[in-house]
Amino acid sequence: MSHVSLLCRAVVALGVVGAISACRTSVESGGGSGAPDDDGDAMLNEPAPDVERPGLDGKPVKLSDFRGRIVLLDFWATWCGPCREEIPHLAEISRKHAGDLVVVGVSDEKTETVTRFRDAHSVPYVLLKGRSRDYGPVFAGNAIPRLYVIDRDGIVRQRLVGYHDRARIEAAFKPYLTATASPPS
Repeated sequence: MSHVSLLCRAVVALGVVGAISACRTSVESGGGSGAPDDDGDAMLNEPAPDVERPGLDGKPVKLSDFRGRIVLLDFWATWCGPCREEIPHLAEISRKHAGDLVVVGVSDEKTETVTRFRDAHSVPYVLLKGRSRDYGPVFAGNAIPRLYVIDRDGIVRQRLVGYHDRARIEAAFKPYLTATASPPS
């Protein structure tokens, strides 16, 4: 086997390992960072930026449109195995807590790709276009899936990085279910 062929195989193997590690990282919530590529813990307990991004239909959606409800902001991709495993949990949570909570998925893939995936997997929640850095430094990072819990007042309270089952996701937002939003100033 030639040196070029061996080098090509090594590069491909490193790319696969990189993609897997980008999908599977650690849990972060309110302190203690485990993801090597982002330091978003410094942004927890701060207001979420009021970013406006297009939905799959092209219409703009702002995070503040959901003020008064808990927002689970999920950065994901159709090709990411752990993201795909987590989607049924988010769908069930979205249905179960529809009046109190909204799930917002964000993908930087082509609209057609995300629309096909949504339709094939019956994703019932809001899907927006964009990259995490489009949402400001609070949400910047590379690891996916990456889920943020934003309380009713628009404050970023928790961050979960990597795959989590429904019980763990519910535990992350449950403390904010009973809290009511502060009156607008």
